[in-house]
Amino acid sequence: MNYRTMYMQAIKSDRAFGKWLHLGLSSPSDKDIVTPNNDTPYSYAWVDLQAEPWVLTMPKIEQARFYTSQWDDFWGYVLDNPGSVIDGNDGHSIMFASPLWKNETP
Repeated sequence: MNYRTMYMQAIKSDRAFGKWLHLGLSSPSDKDIVTPNNDTPYSYAWVDLQAEPWVLTMPKIEQARFYTSQWDDFWGYVLDNPGSVIDGNDGHSIMFASPLWKNETP
């Protein structure tokens, strides 16, 4: 990740921090980030954790399905990789917070 990627995905035009962008299938013109599967829909959101945490709630997903999500910091370090392999398919919530967060878990 870098400032160029953040600008293209979170600042430019109608995009914003904390707003999901759901993409269709990848094509050769998609060059913001590497998308290794051209038959997989991608979604992303840039989140600012300075003021408060961000909670991702995953619904129950049928057992025969696989899902994963990757959460990186600005420098591309993988913070977490929640998904069906680690967390199962029964649905759950994951809180992402700054290391400085000292308040109650929402």
